[in-house]
Amino acid sequence: MNKTLILVVEDDRPIRNLIVTTLKTHDYKYLAAENGFSAILEASSHNPDIVLLDLGLPDMEGVEVIKKIRTWSNMPIIVISARSEDTDKIEALDAGADDYITKPFSVEELLARIRVTQRRLAVMQSGEQIESSVFENGGLKIDYTAGCTYLKGEELHLTPIEYKLLCLLSRNVGKVLTHTYITQQIWGRCSDNDVASLRVFMATLRKKLEPEKNGVQYIQTHIGIGYRMLRIEKTERGIKNAFIELRSRKPLEKITVKELCESARINKSTFYAHYKDIYDLSDAMEEEVVQSIANSIQHPEYLLEHPAEFARELLMAYISQNSLTAILFSGSQANHFADSIERSIKQMIFEKYPEFEEDTAMNVMLSFCIQGSYHAYQKNRSGDIMTVIDVIAGMTGAVRPMYEERLGESRS
Repeated sequence: MNKTLILVVEDDRPIRNLIVTTLKTHDYKYLAAENGFSAILEASSHNPDIVLLDLGLPDMEGVEVIKKIRTWSNMPIIVISARSEDTDKIEALDAGADDYITKPFSVEELLARIRVTQRRLAVMQSGEQIESSVFENGGLKIDYTAGCTYLKGEELHLTPIEYKLLCLLSRNVGKVLTHTYITQQIWGRCSDNDVASLRVFMATLRKKLEPEKNGVQYIQTHIGIGYRMLRIEKTERGIKNAFIELRSRKPLEKITVKELCESARINKSTFYAHYKDIYDLSDAMEEEVVQSIANSIQHPEYLLEHPAEFARELLMAYISQNSLTAILFSGSQANHFADSIERSIKQMIFEKYPEFEEDTAMNVMLSFCIQGSYHAYQKNRSGDIMTVIDVIAGMTGAVRPMYEERLGESRS
């Protein structure tokens, strides 16, 4: 299977390096451009699968890049910009952008948006979006041929306008559609009265799609911009996403099951079917992140044999989970993450070198490399990422003679 090729258009070098490093860590192919002219050249020459585009480029506006690409290609374009005004988002989306992420952004959000775009791209390329007569999303089912809509097996009675709106959203699932685009598609025009009518029809449609206060949310409102149909996630992932959002705003001990359920749009019984309490959920997510980082380190034995290369692998793994760890392990949990990583990596190393498990000197060296790499990275992550990695790897590599001495004593 061919790897997805992503064109990164960003003039800010640290941000460009962060995005490129993230893509590389997650096995994407990538191209990079620093300005609009280079972006258009790369897009026309290499035909990337997805474009990640900053709007504030040194030689031209990102919106102009979108317009030029749209003259010959429908390749997905995800805007990543510090401009958070609704007018900027609307202009980019109306020009042809498929999605919009506001800086500062989390690595996890960026990867999630890329995955959504990949799924939509796969459907378009396979022709399923055109050929399939039935659309299914969670408990929602639309039979385009029969003109019928079902929710959890029960037929929904929609007005002609509601049905047209639902079909338009479903054929663009995961994509933000602006008020202008929707009204043009539904009524063939766009005026203030049309937008007001759109809000009324969307309200009645949502009451029919989302009859339960804490039930599944199918349509997301982007205030002042438009609407998006959400691809329904599995319940457990929805709970975790809601927890991350709440955890980014308040300490763990301040989060209640009630507000988490409201955020995840589920009832309490659904939550307790998965977790005992908030702390049980937090522990599960911690374990998930730690295991994800530990599993991405392909050669834990490098810490003893090639410590500089190990440091590079470890830091790349940290970067892939950086924003998530900053949220989950802030406040009272600040030092907990590095301790968990240390335990996990030591366990892997001691499985290969059991004779060192009780060796005090070896344990000190391992702690120094693992904890030192993590904390040095966290304190300097605002700098050039590749320079930070190179320096930490070089310093970690300096302890190699000490490792070799312990290994030599063990083997003699």
